[in-house]
Amino acid sequence: MNWRQDEFAGSLTDASPATVLAYTKDLSSFVVWAERSGLSEPSMVTRLILRRYLAFLTTRRYARRTVARKVSALRRYFDWLRRTGTIGSDP
Repeated sequence: MNWRQDEFAGSLTDASPATVLAYTKDLSSFVVWAERSGLSEPSMVTRLILRRYLAFLTTRRYARRTVARKVSALRRYFDWLRRTGTIGSDP
């Protein structure tokens, strides 16, 4: 199984082009971080992993709005994965 990033981007039909671009970049950044942490697919992501990623973002000194957008992108991504049956539950 892979991260299905392109399929997720294609599912964002109700979002503006700027939002699709931002969410795509946000998800790609998360995937790079997750793979560096030894995770090879979305089913391996837990709530604790997401909290660690949030802590990582905080150390990078992103603006609160940027962190909120990145979190929103991940929420939407994991909800989409759950709805499509790729993962059993949303972390």
